[in-house]
Amino acid sequence: QVLGVMKQPEAQNVGGFYFQDSWRMTPHLAINYGFRWQFSGAVHNTNDTYTNPTYASLLGPSSALFQPGTLTGVQNPQVSLRPTPYNGDKIQPSPNFGFAWNPSFSPDGFLGRISGRSNLVIRGGAAITHYDEGWTTFEQATEYSNPGDTQDVFLNAGPATNTPSGEFAAGSLSLGQTPPALNSFPSTFNFPVPESDFTFGNQPFATVDPNIKSPTIENWYFGLQRKFPGDTVVEVNYVGNHSYHMWMNFDLNEVNIFENGFLTEFQNAQGNLAANGGSSFADNTGAAGLQTLPIMDQAFGVGSSQFSNGSLVGLVSSGQAGALAYQILSNSTYFCNLVGNGGGAFTPCINSGYTSSTPYPINIFQANPYATGVPIMLLSDPGSESYNGLQAQVKHPAGHGLMLMANYAYSHAFTNRYIGDYYTGDEAIGNFTTLRDRAISRAPSPFDQRHTFRAYSIYNFPFQGGNRLMKETVQGWTISPIFTWQKGRNFKLLGGTNTYNYYSTYENAPDLTDSGVVLNGITVKQLQKAVGYYPGPNTTTPRLLMNPAVFNNGQVTAEATPGKLGQFVYLTGPQYINTDFAVTKVFPLLEHLKLNMQAEMLNLFNHPAWAVVDGYSGGTNNPAQYVNLQNSPVVPATQTNPEYLGSNGARDIQFRAQLVF
Repeated sequence: QVLGVMKQPEAQNVGGFYFQDSWRMTPHLAINYGFRWQFSGAVHNTNDTYTNPTYASLLGPSSALFQPGTLTGVQNPQVSLRPTPYNGDKIQPSPNFGFAWNPSFSPDGFLGRISGRSNLVIRGGAAITHYDEGWTTFEQATEYSNPGDTQDVFLNAGPATNTPSGEFAAGSLSLGQTPPALNSFPSTFNFPVPESDFTFGNQPFATVDPNIKSPTIENWYFGLQRKFPGDTVVEVNYVGNHSYHMWMNFDLNEVNIFENGFLTEFQNAQGNLAANGGSSFADNTGAAGLQTLPIMDQAFGVGSSQFSNGSLVGLVSSGQAGALAYQILSNSTYFCNLVGNGGGAFTPCINSGYTSSTPYPINIFQANPYATGVPIMLLSDPGSESYNGLQAQVKHPAGHGLMLMANYAYSHAFTNRYIGDYYTGDEAIGNFTTLRDRAISRAPSPFDQRHTFRAYSIYNFPFQGGNRLMKETVQGWTISPIFTWQKGRNFKLLGGTNTYNYYSTYENAPDLTDSGVVLNGITVKQLQKAVGYYPGPNTTTPRLLMNPAVFNNGQVTAEATPGKLGQFVYLTGPQYINTDFAVTKVFPLLEHLKLNMQAEMLNLFNHPAWAVVDGYSGGTNNPAQYVNLQNSPVVPATQTNPEYLGSNGARDIQFRAQLVF
């Protein structure tokens, strides 16, 4: 159907059973316990329009990653109608247990003096819970990343004579004239279709792990609460959790430079570049000490001008073996020069006129050459996060209407999903640094907040006696300031080079591909001390958040050794300090009717907050932030809003009226 309308309804069936009970075993000990079993059906498309390949077709002719020349997979991979590409998760046991103990010790004993007799409460518990991911994560692996839900309609101009079918003679159409019949691709909604129809067309493919599990959270806590004289209450809690089976959309088409011999050839190209005086990495210039480059000669052509192309020379000189491999595989001419007709079976190059074989397999660089240069995304459940926090709180009623409170939290959170960018967070897109070792991707969570301190107070104006006018004027006032201090949010340093591998940047995410940084004569701890406030280069960038000297003097550089990964450094931005203030006045109107008038002053002292805000997602203040060494200046400061106030962090005064009856 040409120019049709596509409707894509979805559904999911979820159910379960549970029981919960609490038991006061003694006057001083209570327990609660429960169990839930949830059944989560698969999110699925209900009108049979969602398309995606099977896992085997996602890998195409390869049956495993990083095995160039082994073509034991699907030789003609297809994209099929698969509205339900995975199985529901029906095994989700979720027990929970908790207790609260108010021990009563002898007042003369040691424990009695510590606990204040019966003024101590000990609490603890643990639970396992499951949850369902948002549907956009599923849609990324089905609707968004596969052909089928869109149709291209076009009409191209051809030569004036012998115009091919489907084109019009250039200059033969006038404004207002009825054009010839339009072309459409695909012409009909008819699946399955071969992936080869879309090779070199910038069309990714994606699917869902058929046995994907629902995410699981294990959480536990233990706490002490002690009441002291004067009704002061001190509470200390330890809270921890571990999440696993978290969903991720990640690319399996990682560029390979190792098993195919390309790394060695790249190193030879660096030697050639030096031998040729830095102007070319060709192997036929006649300079002394040149090494042959068979892969590059096959792709570019012996003596091609590409060997002196400025961009490619720059990749060679900076050690970016992964990026140079990507330049070859993502260009249809270079790639077809390299693999030819693929042993007579690779139709994308055969259709471009390549009839001869070459020594190189079609999966020389990527698992699925039918998606050469673009991602093959798998939605599976390898994601994990952990949190451990120590929390302390003090409450003290000072009397005369004044209540004082303060709390402090020391915590640490880790994840292998350093995502939070607008484009990648909702869809859980996050590539592993390398699929060869997924553990490298474990890092501080973008939500990691190491130190947080808050102080609160509530003061109800005490007023007794006096005439009615004074009483109505002074009584019913409440003021409540809130002071917050917390460490800054973390950000990741990107080297901006690709020395080890490469992933397609099709998804427009900040760090889908990066080989890290190199620290020269400086440690991460010393580098953290360089975070602060420094004068910016101009009025557009008035502040920098790191001392520019550490970048200008070579202490922090991008990784430049081919085949090697550098360090992955996460730093913490400047501290955040803020004071909010609220004033409330209660006016009694009738016996059961009151009018509350409130004024809130957010960021009372108009204290500016500065943070790293990268250029992704339109420069919004996302949890995950990135700093690329290739940018100048490297670490510009952005006036921002850590608590997501509507006024971008500047003083914000709000008024509210409320009738209470």
